[in-house]
Amino acid sequence: MPSGDYLEVKEQDDIEFMVTLTYLDMPGAPEEHNARTVRVLLKAKDIVQAVTMATTIDMVNKAEMMTDFIGSHPSLISKQVFTRDEIDNLRQQAIDNGVFASWLMHPASAIQVVQYDKSKEMNDIVLNDVMEHASHLGDQAEEFLKDIDEGKEGTK
Repeated sequence: MPSGDYLEVKEQDDIEFMVTLTYLDMPGAPEEHNARTVRVLLKAKDIVQAVTMATTIDMVNKAEMMTDFIGSHPSLISKQVFTRDEIDNLRQQAIDNGVFASWLMHPASAIQVVQYDKSKEMNDIVLNDVMEHASHLGDQAEEFLKDIDEGKEGTK
């Protein structure tokens, strides 16, 4: 009889997570931000599963949004009726220019995963950290300018 290890994994409870996906330099995003942020509330066994599920859910959502590529085309915003040839031409232009692939497959620039019941506490920690960092910006700018002045004086 062959010997071997027997491993058994017991069922685990799901944990509710808030996964935030932030995309920078996102094709098609409003120019003033050029970013897209998506929050997905879901239940998963752990953080890795939560990220995997959230990115999959977001990809499906983007694919659904892509089905309205005609209505959002800049040159056709005022047009209401399209011929089949116009639709095929627009679709082919988007494929040729890589618009669909670049938008659908654009990687997230940042991913944050928080257990939902701890999200307020986490937001407070992040806010305090940002405020602490911001309180030192004046000192950092002063040091930077001082270093520039000293560098200029050393070259005379």
